Amino acid sequence: MARTGDGRVRAGLRRIALDVTPLRVSRDFRLVWTGVFVSELGYQFTRVALYVQVYALTSSTFMVGLLGLAGFVGQVAGALTGASFIDTYDRRRILVWSQVLLAILAGVLLATTIAGRPPIGVLFAVNGAMWFVGAIESPARSAMTARLVGIELVPSALTLYQVLWQTVQIVGPALAGVLIAATSPSWAYGVDLVTYAALFVAALAMHPMPPEHDAPAAGGVAAIREGFGHVRRHRLLQSTFAIDLVAMIFGMPAALFPALAVTQFHRGVAVVGLLFAAPAVGALLQALAGGWTRRVRRQGEVVVWAVVLAFGGLAAWGWRSLRRRKLREDFRASARWQQSDDFKTKHRLDSALSELRELRDALPPSERLRIERRKQALGPPGGNERRKGRPRGRPDQSP
Repeated sequence: MARTGDGRVRAGLRRIALDVTPLRVSRDFRLVWTGVFVSELGYQFTRVALYVQVYALTSSTFMVGLLGLAGFVGQVAGALTGASFIDTYDRRRILVWSQVLLAILAGVLLATTIAGRPPIGVLFAVNGAMWFVGAIESPARSAMTARLVGIELVPSALTLYQVLWQTVQIVGPALAGVLIAATSPSWAYGVDLVTYAALFVAALAMHPMPPEHDAPAAGGVAAIREGFGHVRRHRLLQSTFAIDLVAMIFGMPAALFPALAVTQFHRGVAVVGLLFAAPAVGALLQALAGGWTRRVRRQGEVVVWAVVLAFGGLAAWGWRSLRRRKLREDFRASARWQQSDDFKTKHRLDSALSELRELRDALPPSERLRIERRKQALGPPGGNERRKGRPRGRPDQSP
């Protein structure tokens, strides 16, 4: 019976455990996965350094937000540009040249930072250009997955990529924060520049990936129009894009991280790296137990429930933050009241009244009884004044 129970436990763990079959069966997938891991780990250094540097130069969360907007514009432009030629060129070549361009951009950041105070416009332009190139490189690399591992292993391969993304988004920003705090942003840009060589070498070692025989012949604007038409015909793609857009805009306040590290946590750059790394922890735990995803048939429902849980957690955290802010405001208001003259006067009166009560309690019982009878004879406060206002000896006659 014990062996049967252990077998069931092992079978259950296998059903949810990470499936690494794509790494075992495909040499080219191993090359791409390893190269992406190293290069993306290096990019996290640049990502944190850009936010820290812009905030250090401007002390403005608005300008840091504009840095993110520049990246968004570059990403949209890159996606539209890439859609016009990705399906008609060798994807391995696209991967190679993307690493060359990204390394050049990282070199620009390194050179301008070493030279002195870099212009904000240069930081914005390079950030947008990096997102532009990444928006071309990422779809080309993703489109290679099915050909590298086969259709049946695509869910497992995508789960492995999720583990990769979340791991680099935890380790990369955390290390970047420590490095920038100890040195300067230029060192972070240098790390990024060197790590692009990993995916560059991996892409060169791969077999060529020319367009498939049934690849569409359309290119340029026609290919972009065809891509939008494909999205319009598939509601799942529409909902996925919409949900992802909303989550990235409202669920990742990265522009506030440098300011929060200073004003909220009263720490340095190292905390900025931890703030960038924190959201990926939960995603990594899910990805490591993502073996069940290959059995999912209704992906839309899974996405909806994931969004509900994510934004439910954000709402709970926001409510807790508001409560803590209200408590801090009440405490500060109480502190200000204790420093006011009215509070000091009230405190003196309360102390005097407390001393009188102590004196009264120290009297003998007979004396306390006599005082109570005297108070009853005098009546409530103001009674003597009303009594004094009436003519003595004349009853109070109603009209």
